[in-house]
Amino acid sequence: MYGLNKKRTKLGTYLDRNKITQEQVRTAAGLQRELMAKVCNDAEHHPQEKTMIRIVSALRKMGYDVRMSDFW
Repeated sequence: MYGLNKKRTKLGTYLDRNKITQEQVRTAAGLQRELMAKVCNDAEHHPQEKTMIRIVSALRKMGYDVRMSDFW
């Protein structure tokens, strides 16, 4: 379930390492499923700043000490 040898972005790798599902973050951040998948799997995709802020804020609410510079 976590990782399964697929290419991941820094965010996707972080979620895999900490056993956090994309769905948990997506729900907490209020994002669409397709956008969350793209942010976690597509290294060529550069999300808008407000999307990055929403993801980092959601992870912080979940108890993780992260910064935008950790992923982008």
